[in-house]
Amino acid sequence: MGERIGTERRKHSLIYFAAITAGEMGFVLMYKFGMDFQNYILTEIAGFSTSAAANIVMVLGVLSMIVAPAFGAVMDKTEWKRGHKYSTWMFILPPIVAGLYILMALSLKLGANPLIIVALILLANVSADSLLFDLNKCTFASVAADPAERTLATTVSNWNKSIGQLIALVLGSSVILFFSPSGSKWDATGLLYGLTIYGIAGVILFYIAAFTFRHNIEDAGKLKVSSQEKTPFFQVIKLALSNKVLLVVLVTIIFTNCRGNLANQIQSYYFIYVIGDASKYSTYALYVQIATIVGVMLIPAIKRWLIKESKWIFVITVAINAFSHFAVLFLPRTYEMFVLTNIIGNATYAIKGAFELLLLANAVDAVRYKMFKNNIHSVVPQGVTMAMFSMGLGICKIICGYVRNACLAAIGYSSGVEATPQLADGFVNIYALMSGIGMLSGAIFFMIFYRLSDKKLTEMKAEMDAG
Repeated sequence: MGERIGTERRKHSLIYFAAITAGEMGFVLMYKFGMDFQNYILTEIAGFSTSAAANIVMVLGVLSMIVAPAFGAVMDKTEWKRGHKYSTWMFILPPIVAGLYILMALSLKLGANPLIIVALILLANVSADSLLFDLNKCTFASVAADPAERTLATTVSNWNKSIGQLIALVLGSSVILFFSPSGSKWDATGLLYGLTIYGIAGVILFYIAAFTFRHNIEDAGKLKVSSQEKTPFFQVIKLALSNKVLLVVLVTIIFTNCRGNLANQIQSYYFIYVIGDASKYSTYALYVQIATIVGVMLIPAIKRWLIKESKWIFVITVAINAFSHFAVLFLPRTYEMFVLTNIIGNATYAIKGAFELLLLANAVDAVRYKMFKNNIHSVVPQGVTMAMFSMGLGICKIICGYVRNACLAAIGYSSGVEATPQLADGFVNIYALMSGIGMLSGAIFFMIFYRLSDKKLTEMKAEMDAG
């Protein structure tokens, strides 16, 4: 059948994995900075109502669902010069996305027409969500030589992601306040400086990943296919969407990313209306991002000495994360207790995120195995398969966007409203219950329906190698 992705047995160094997954850090710097402030930007800076913000997030989610698999299929079918498949996209897209985020912040600062602001918000986020995110993730299935290396690659990738989050959230909040005219409130001026700084850094990191991927993967011929037969565009998408393993992972992603789309979006409000001090956010972000990095560092030890099966590591960490949210209902509403619960929450969410990526890479193998059994050798569907991550996140954003903003309206929140005990109760309930229920539902669903064991995956890869 010819040479296949990731089937060679050459071992790679940590430096290799750090460089080839540097785009993970670049993406976080460009996207996470704006993402966690997204609802705050829409309501407090842009001045949209909660219902308008929900509709904007809904449109964003729908566009991401449509664009993600389509772009994944385009990447899978596009051949650039000298066999370059994905690295060329890695050189083209990052500066475009960074430029769109800068224009978005500039439109907010200049008080542009609301339609222009909305258009730029949608363009920037869809480009990051559906193009840059897919590009970053789809290369992952190619970088490791065997299952053990894939776990290592996942760990290093999430180190990069965690460090990026640490820089984006800890320093990002301070950057906004530093450049803000008031020095005490997040505003459009600080946002513009922050997105510009992180945009430039993100582009540089993506280029490091692009050069490494081109030299070690594409120029080495590891993405070659043995058949020149053309696979129709929509058949490439169908091959991915009809795979049961991938569909289970897709539904799980929808449930288990509600922390990022509910709890993390509520944090900016939580510090203002419950804790009462937005300046503590930077210190809080430092603590929880350190917890994130520690959580990721524990992955190899957990898999080697505690829990061998990837499925159960995922289920247990997601369940613990859910209960860290429920605990907020019963603990004192102090800054210290909020930090404590989120140290647990971020550490387990980091492990969840790492194994989510690992499960998607496994789904690539499941799709390839089905193609192998059906004698289809003309395309490597890793772009469209990994694009299901964006599709799942898009659906999650739609659901969480409406739930989040409906809850905000229900508790009486509107832009600039005065803090009250009733409002604080509302934010605590949203933060604890909505995310906790979603995470626990995801753990139960995945536990019941995911049937691909690590042993079976190894057998499938061996069969493809032998074929």
